[in-house]
Amino acid sequence: MAGAVALHEVVSPPSPDGLLIVTCVAEAQVCARLRDSVRDRGVVRTVRTLDDVAQILYSSHEAVDVVVLPARDVALRDSAGFVRDVSKSFPDVALVAYCGLGSQYSSDIRNLAIAGVHHFFFGGEQDRTTLRSVLLSARQECASDRVLVALTGVLNDVLLPLARACLARPTEVRSVHDLVDALGLHRKTLYNYCRQGGFSGPAELMAWVRLALFAHLMTRSGRTIESIANELEFASPTALRNMVKRYTGRTAGEIRVTGGMACVIASLNLRLGKNRELHLV
Repeated sequence: MAGAVALHEVVSPPSPDGLLIVTCVAEAQVCARLRDSVRDRGVVRTVRTLDDVAQILYSSHEAVDVVVLPARDVALRDSAGFVRDVSKSFPDVALVAYCGLGSQYSSDIRNLAIAGVHHFFFGGEQDRTTLRSVLLSARQECASDRVLVALTGVLNDVLLPLARACLARPTEVRSVHDLVDALGLHRKTLYNYCRQGGFSGPAELMAWVRLALFAHLMTRSGRTIESIANELEFASPTALRNMVKRYTGRTAGEIRVTGGMACVIASLNLRLGKNRELHLV
């Protein structure tokens, strides 16, 4: 690993709602467009090599949201192994790969996808809107993966695909009707699955999944409730606060300081435990 990280650029620190992105893409034009894509939402820090990226991850007191990397850095080190290491050691960091266009890059794309990259962007996709969407989607996908792992110990094998569908498109799958369409299941079948799994119905399951995602985003990034409510398209921040209180018995602020997603998962376990006891009576 390199000794000192040679930052090409250090921008003023992001706001609590901002992104912290680290990249070792060598092309200056790509880095400039990355900065432009998040100019009102965060910071892009540019370094030379994958070792420099690793040093920031291991030594920084700030939470890195996204790492953008090429198929190979300027030292010609392949990024696939690095992606596997980061996925294991820093599962909260979203990984985005920048690759060239053309069949000659197909093996790089395949290897990076297998290694665990969340999203790609390519040589011809460098406009501000596209890059912004890629970065935000990668962060959201990474967060959803983390929530799904946490729910694996709580939900049965029938309900996990339902949770996965909610997490895959949290701004699109927000109602029971949306979930029915996403899964291609009959509404009654969906209701029966949820009842058998201990929930009052699919609406309650979806609420718990969305609350777990909210809690993870809030504690992981330190973002405001308003910001996350807008991102996940809740009716309003007040609606989100009310849902947190209704289901967990805590305020959003209490969730933030008492474990975040772990606190929501603990409340869900308690809820299902009580429900099972009622079914046994």
